[in-house]
Amino acid sequence: MKAWLGIGITLAAIVAAAVAPWLAPVDPLASDFAQSLRPPGAPGHPLGTDQLGRDLLARVLYGARLALFIGACTVVVTAVVGSLLGLVAGFHRPGGNLSGVTMLTLALDLQRLSLLREALPKAASIAVLINPNFPGSPARIREVQDAARGMVQDLALAGASNEGEIDRAFARFDRRRPDALLVAGDPFLNARRDQIVALAARYAVPALYDGRDFAAAGGLMSYGTQLPDLYRKQGAYTALVLKETNPADLPVLQPTRFELVINLKTAKALGLEVPPTLIARADEVIE
Repeated sequence: MKAWLGIGITLAAIVAAAVAPWLAPVDPLASDFAQSLRPPGAPGHPLGTDQLGRDLLARVLYGARLALFIGACTVVVTAVVGSLLGLVAGFHRPGGNLSGVTMLTLALDLQRLSLLREALPKAASIAVLINPNFPGSPARIREVQDAARGMVQDLALAGASNEGEIDRAFARFDRRRPDALLVAGDPFLNARRDQIVALAARYAVPALYDGRDFAAAGGLMSYGTQLPDLYRKQGAYTALVLKETNPADLPVLQPTRFELVINLKTAKALGLEVPPTLIARADEVIE
């Protein structure tokens, strides 16, 4: 009986995956932060929504397709090449045939939030601009939300995965008027640096970014990995790989030097006085 039940559940999952485009009420990737965490039975969302405002029924249906595909790939990979590959067991000694580089994104987001609060001690509301389609976004949102509970009264999330959505996000900031903005950088948002910095200036929103290029382009502050130092380490790392060093003996490369950049010219344009203690800690001050 249990075997037949298992077969029935598997067949149901296969059928649901096959007809997902017709059963799903909306695009599973479409996010609407105004509809985040809606309960089951909410209008238009039979199973409710997640933190990014995405429909849970659509994600379950499409998730079945992805789960089945991954399951099939796992069987093939395990059977064909599984015995030939190793995985990272730890940062300092991976212990397999794989090593690499990590950017510590989550930890830096929390430090950026703290720096933004330090620069603007009276800030009661902070907005976060994030790309909901970036793979690490859900985890980053949870971490920032948890950290913000003890720092600010209100945390507003704004998703943007194309240029138009960036414009609309700032238009909402103009209506809601957050006291500050944290830009959760990713390849897409970093590529739209000039647009984001220009909009922050237009709407007079004090913002903190994840890379020096933003501050150099006119952003108020940035805090992130000191890329030249990381690139030098990657060069040395590459040399070890070319010398056929065993990957098991190569630690996962982590950034160890970070830089805080403050643009006082932008602070003056925004009518802000950055605390002297924060300026003293800055690695670079743009005047």
